[in-house]
Amino acid sequence: MGISFIGFVYRNLQISAHNNPYLCPMPTPEKYVPIDCNFYDRIEAAIVQRRIVRLEYQGASGQSVLAETMLKDTQTKEGEEFLLLPSGEQIRMDRIISLDGAPVPKSC
Repeated sequence: MGISFIGFVYRNLQISAHNNPYLCPMPTPEKYVPIDCNFYDRIEAAIVQRRIVRLEYQGASGQSVLAETMLKDTQTKEGEEFLLLPSGEQIRMDRIISLDGAPVPKSC
């Protein structure tokens, strides 16, 4: 009796973000867009030179973040390129807005 009752409840219970105000839909990740090749070279140069840069990027909640920081390294995971900061933060490179005031060009 208990198993069939649980099965009945499970089949008939449909909770989603559309009918439950306490659930939020999972954000769908945007497709990665590779950054301009010359801009990537500027990032690599800043890493090698170990200089402090002014980095502007789009934060996790969509807000613009401005940081003065050194750049630690780059990393590729599952076809996406990331910029690693000394703080441990990883920034997907297509979220970068500018480096030292120079905006990211649209294409390679």
